[in-house]
Amino acid sequence: MSITTDPFRIHSRMTRVLHAATALAIVWQLGLSLLMVPPDDAPVLGAPMILHEYGGAISLVVLVLFWLNAMTRRTGTSLRALLPWGSPARLAALWADLKAHLGALVHLRAPTHQADTGLASAVHGAGLLLMTAMAASGLLWWQGPASLTETAIELHVLCGNLVWAYLIGHALMGLFNHVRKDTSLGQMWSFGPRKELN
Repeated sequence: MSITTDPFRIHSRMTRVLHAATALAIVWQLGLSLLMVPPDDAPVLGAPMILHEYGGAISLVVLVLFWLNAMTRRTGTSLRALLPWGSPARLAALWADLKAHLGALVHLRAPTHQADTGLASAVHGAGLLLMTAMAASGLLWWQGPASLTETAIELHVLCGNLVWAYLIGHALMGLFNHVRKDTSLGQMWSFGPRKELN
C-alpha cells in the first residue's frame, strides 16, 4: 500500500487518535503554564507546576508515539511531506503552494483548501517539531543535568510562546475551513471508520 492523498481516507484512526491526544496534551500544558508560579518564586512547587512537569513527560510520550506512527503508517501524509527540507522537489512544491496562497490572499480571496498540499503538510511537520522541542526541553530542564537547566528553560519558554501562536493559528484555520465548508469539524475530529484502501 502507498501513501494516499484522498481527503476522505487520508488519516488512519491511529493518526487521528494521536492528533487528538497531542492537541489535548498541548492545550493542557499551555493552560497549566498560565497558572504556574516559577520555581524560583515559590518555596514549594504548587500543584500546577507538578502537574505541568508530569504532563510534559506524558506529552513527550504522546509525541514520540506520533513520530513513530508517522514513520510506520501506510496511509496519510508521508514523513517526507511533513519534513520537506531535504528534498529540492518538495521544497519547490512548498514554495509554489506558498506563492499560490499568498497570491490568493493579496487578491482578498481565500486559498483553495487541500489537506495534502506542500504548505499544509510542512506546517503540520513544523508544529510537530516545535511541540517535540518544547516537550523535550521541558524534560531536560526537569530531569537533565544542572549545567543545561538555564538553556533548557529558555528554549522551553521560546517554544511555548511559538506553540501558542501555532495552536491559535491551527485552530483558526480549522474553523475557517469549517465555515467555508471545505471540511467539517465533525469530519476533522471523527474517530469513526474511514473508507478502506483498494
